[in-house]
Amino acid sequence: MDKHIVLMCDSQSFMINAIKSALEAERFYVIFITPAPDEVDGLGEGTHIILMYLGDYISTCEETLIKIKDLIYEYDTKVYIIGSPEEFKILSKTLPLNLVNGVFERPLNVKNLVMELNLICSTEVDERGRKKILVIDDDSVMLRTIKNWLSDQYHVIMANSGMSGITFLAKNKVDLILLDYEMPVTNGAEIMEMLQQNPETATIPVMFLTGKGDKESVHRVIDLKPAGYILKTQPPKEIIKTIDKFFLNKVLEEEDDSDFDFSQFH
Repeated sequence: MDKHIVLMCDSQSFMINAIKSALEAERFYVIFITPAPDEVDGLGEGTHIILMYLGDYISTCEETLIKIKDLIYEYDTKVYIIGSPEEFKILSKTLPLNLVNGVFERPLNVKNLVMELNLICSTEVDERGRKKILVIDDDSVMLRTIKNWLSDQYHVIMANSGMSGITFLAKNKVDLILLDYEMPVTNGAEIMEMLQQNPETATIPVMFLTGKGDKESVHRVIDLKPAGYILKTQPPKEIIKTIDKFFLNKVLEEEDDSDFDFSQFH
């Protein structure tokens, strides 16, 4: 799935421009359309995501909503809506909410919206066969920084909270989790415990990200027996080297565990 989004709205307000700017900062290509039926007619097979910013127009655009419903059935277009409970109710009379992929209620948290859309686009198959790494960190700057460092070699998915990461893992597989140890609400240790209790995620290796390098903090992290830990203060080359070494060791371990009989060559 590419990162093209059709943003439907009746006017380009301050909030619409804020959404557009936030999406473009994450390298989405945003196309504006109005709720006019002829503009929806211009969409087709290449339209993967429609983000509808609801408004008063919902009660007068039945033809448009029917066309969007056709796109869902014909091309598996993903539809996400932003609005109020009353607008959702009006919309559902023509476009059933069970056909909608996600609902965001106003007042809108733009950061969470963009993060979820990023997760959606990250479910695509990586045609280059790269290892998938899920980075979980509440610091959006750190998330983007780590993604920039690793994206040349790895397929990097970002989640801005432990629960967002767990939700993503419910439907997707990854090869490694980089987990922030010091997160609010649910910290890294608690998230790791949740992962270990679920048979579907228990075997996914976890490396902790931590900003604290003192002896006591490091021992506290190591006691949880992660696959490793990374100091956020390390130079990018060292962080990349640590992850490269981890995957190399995994390959060597798999080769050592092979049941292949080499005696026939002696």
